[in-house]
Amino acid sequence: MQCDAAGKPASSDNRGWRESGQHVMATFLSEGAHVLGVEHGEEQREHLRVMEEVHGGRFLGMLADVTNEEGVEAVRAEAQELFGNPEILVNLVGGFTHGQMLWELDVAAWDHMMALNLRSAFLCCRALIPGMIKEGYGRIVNMASKRATAIRPGAAVYSISKAAVVTLTQALREELKGTGVTVAAVTPSAIDSEAARKSMPKADPSKWVSPDDLAKGIAYLCSEDGGLFSGGILPAYGGQ
Repeated sequence: MQCDAAGKPASSDNRGWRESGQHVMATFLSEGAHVLGVEHGEEQREHLRVMEEVHGGRFLGMLADVTNEEGVEAVRAEAQELFGNPEILVNLVGGFTHGQMLWELDVAAWDHMMALNLRSAFLCCRALIPGMIKEGYGRIVNMASKRATAIRPGAAVYSISKAAVVTLTQALREELKGTGVTVAAVTPSAIDSEAARKSMPKADPSKWVSPDDLAKGIAYLCSEDGGLFSGGILPAYGGQ
């Protein structure tokens, strides 16, 4: 199952996250996996319908808000009914905001970043890990960011939320030892997407992370051999 929904950060276009999620789904499907792809927003319904037509019974698209318990429980129930206990969870929900120092930030903006980048990953992990433990096998990949440690003034709340994803990953690794369930995180720098190119027109996208390469890396972490890297916080910096 892939939790790939995204809300609307206060000062960001989330299409970059969505584009990355679509590449990840395509990669898993190309390798023969059954995928439950979760999006957020009615505007994504047609895209999911087309993917269902193309991939037949190996893909199901679902609209849900995975920043709340009800949405996540609906996703878990749907996945279990269709595929049994999911073996793989890729948490790609995300958002970015910038332009305010921490002491200027209102509580709603803080809560929004924590919900998108941390709460969503926590809720999806909490929902699916018991089934993975029962089966004795599972792979989880969380999306952190280079900005978890490379902090920029005015975007610190994003860094804090992604640093928390790193800690979540490391904590789960310790708690999942011996269960057959592994967890890792990737920390990409700028990901090449239409949205990123529009927001940073003077940057050199040739140095950014390719969505295809990122998707292949995530797929490897979810493979049998990828379990070796449980607890790993793996940089994906491209040419930066």
